[in-house]
Amino acid sequence: MLEASLGPSRSKSPAPILPDGTTQLCEDCQIFHSPHSLFGFEKQHRLDDVSGRSLGKEHLWTSKPTPVGQILQNKLCLACKAVGSAVIEKLQISVDNADDLSNTWIRRGYAYALPPTTATCRNYSWDSTWGSSWDASWEEQKSIIMACVKSGNPIRCVLHIDISDNPEKCGGWYDTPGTYVFEPPLGLQISFSYTDCPHRLSGLEPWDVRFLDTEMVRDWFSRCKTLHEDQAPPVRKPVPRGFRLIDMEEMRIVPYERSPTPFVALSYVWNHGSERILQLQQANVERLQERGGLDLEQIPHVIADAIRLCKNLCERYLWVDALCIVQDDEHSKAVQIQAMDTIYGQASWTLVAAVDFATAQGLPGVVGNPRDSFVNNTSRRLDPIYNRVSSNSAKSVERSAWNSRGWTFQERLISRKCLYITNWQVYFQCPFCSFQEDLDGSSVSDWNHAHSADCHPWIGKQRSMSEYTELIRAYTQRNLSFGTDILRAFAGVSNIMTHQMNTKDVFGLPERYFSMALLWTIDTAPALRLEVQEAPNLIPSWSWGAWHGDVIYHRHSPGHANPGWKATEHGSLVDYYFQDPTEGLRKLNVEMKWFSSHLALDTDLVYSSAYSDDSSDEYSDQFDSDDSDHEHSEEQVRPKIALKQKLSRSIPAWKACPQNPWEALSHSTLDPTACHIALELPGCLVFNTTTASCFLRPYYSKTVIVHKYWPSQELCITYERLYICDDDENIIGGLEMEAKWMDRTVDVAEKQDFVVLAAGKREEVGESTWTLQVMHVIRDGGVCQRLGLGYVETTLWKNVNPKWETVVLI
Repeated sequence: MLEASLGPSRSKSPAPILPDGTTQLCEDCQIFHSPHSLFGFEKQHRLDDVSGRSLGKEHLWTSKPTPVGQILQNKLCLACKAVGSAVIEKLQISVDNADDLSNTWIRRGYAYALPPTTATCRNYSWDSTWGSSWDASWEEQKSIIMACVKSGNPIRCVLHIDISDNPEKCGGWYDTPGTYVFEPPLGLQISFSYTDCPHRLSGLEPWDVRFLDTEMVRDWFSRCKTLHEDQAPPVRKPVPRGFRLIDMEEMRIVPYERSPTPFVALSYVWNHGSERILQLQQANVERLQERGGLDLEQIPHVIADAIRLCKNLCERYLWVDALCIVQDDEHSKAVQIQAMDTIYGQASWTLVAAVDFATAQGLPGVVGNPRDSFVNNTSRRLDPIYNRVSSNSAKSVERSAWNSRGWTFQERLISRKCLYITNWQVYFQCPFCSFQEDLDGSSVSDWNHAHSADCHPWIGKQRSMSEYTELIRAYTQRNLSFGTDILRAFAGVSNIMTHQMNTKDVFGLPERYFSMALLWTIDTAPALRLEVQEAPNLIPSWSWGAWHGDVIYHRHSPGHANPGWKATEHGSLVDYYFQDPTEGLRKLNVEMKWFSSHLALDTDLVYSSAYSDDSSDEYSDQFDSDDSDHEHSEEQVRPKIALKQKLSRSIPAWKACPQNPWEALSHSTLDPTACHIALELPGCLVFNTTTASCFLRPYYSKTVIVHKYWPSQELCITYERLYICDDDENIIGGLEMEAKWMDRTVDVAEKQDFVVLAAGKREEVGESTWTLQVMHVIRDGGVCQRLGLGYVETTLWKNVNPKWETVVLI
């Protein structure tokens, strides 16, 4: 397959052959005559003196730093000639100007092996080792390479070359054995052939793959379909009204008329600077629906290349948002956007353009669009333990500009299988397997877990609140060109998650777990999205969608001021009402819980309050026997017993708190004035709770570094930890705020307003403390707006004279 997959390759010069049939090499390159040394078979283990565990392998050979000029002078040495040509191309210097490289040094390292081609494996019955997975053991890898040597088959590899203007710093990575090598300055793609006995180099030539191999891609799809197509069935939801496709055979836009019609979906980043900006609009719908109405020369490069590739893969229909959604029909556009879960879920597969458009155009590797030279490929991942090329999807896909965009989050997560096109590679991934091109279709394992079978939304199972919080965290780390798209770009995922959680979506929060879902915080610098503060794009401040920044629900630092949310550490204290823009004020259908047990305020609490005076273990036994006198089924009794036991143990602490489940039950009627205010504020929350005004006192600050992959940067974030204090400066709780946000929103000389949301548990060293989860708010008349989240000790809340009121939160 190697020869078939190369496509147009780099020019090659015939190797000078010595009388013994071997290739001519200079004195410094004699190492290439020994495959044992070149591929690291002569490495030695370093063992820990105590445990005997391997600490890595010593590198016995790397070339000495050599001036590039000296390399270029060795014109009869094939290895020097190949290395010199690649370095000159990498540095973009002509041979005539080689004198400019007098202060440039290179150092050659080991050769990192690539798996044998599929054809080679088939001819020599090697499918059991490298034919299906690039995870062969050290001994298996050695045996396969030596089998290639004996059979005369070329061994593809990447020769690691360091380039530096300082010979002392050239090749410093060799000092840390056992670590991966990312982004080598130059990875020389080269193949070696050997004579069998003795082992001597008989051939050496660079290789390049300028075009992707469509036969290999078809084989990936065939293997996927054969092995596990039935495990990820297509979605059978009806497509939205007005759904269209590109007919690539007739080159026109057509309505979706037959179900199921197999089609491919394209996921890409809109290039607003492209000269080709053809989009489907009301004015050109009829023209683009005519046969031949689509002209590849007028379509953006990435879409034109997508059409060429799909046709080569024998596909007929393609869905692309720019050409299948009428961009200036707001109603139709909104309907299509809300159905992204159906569109990407029904697609046979999704073509992903994970390309760096700053250095490439269209889809590199597609016919008519050759890839850049391999010398500019900085996405390699080399494994010095086994001296082989490893999967590099973490660099090429996970850290790509495409994977940083908000819209592509759901497009990737919802798709049943994806074919990724990058600047130098093509990858395949479904929930059950993944492949990489230069590993010749071997399965790879360094993918982000978000597309695994356990996480894939179409692998039907009930979803948890914990899974929802992880999705929110991953999504809010991404970028959007327009802040008004924050909830729209999440609509597909939300549709699936709320269906699998048996609930509705309320501005990005699942209604069933609303009490928990309110307890989010911003892990970076928070800021309100100004573009969603007014209708028609209004998003209330209690929703994470109204804010810039990375949203999290869990705090992993045990000393963090905000204890965060955990599924087993939550107690419901509030009934929430929502001013629905279409239905009016309605009570949210929230699952009430008391620290992992279901709680019904109007029945469980009335019954359990009769036992509030006894919290001992003896009481628990008495309670069990007492409960048997009531006429309940066994299915009803057991959960009630568990709940009442939990309530009984905490009743003394909670009875002393102004906000507790029993007080909440007695304050269930909403204030009519607040309800009247809510009529003018669609999207607001209305609920009864206790509120108080407290002082904030800074006591500690910390600075952390947040790493962003795209654009690549490090953010320096300073957090202020603050005590929540009563009028006598006694500490009753705490919260944490980003320093700049605190400077803009908090005057520590003035009291701050807090409202209670839920009960919680704060883990301290060796003990657990009952807390109230409180929201820090700012008031404007009778309306509150969210500023942050904190906690207050249950026994100390009474010290600030809280009062019950009906809160309107927008």
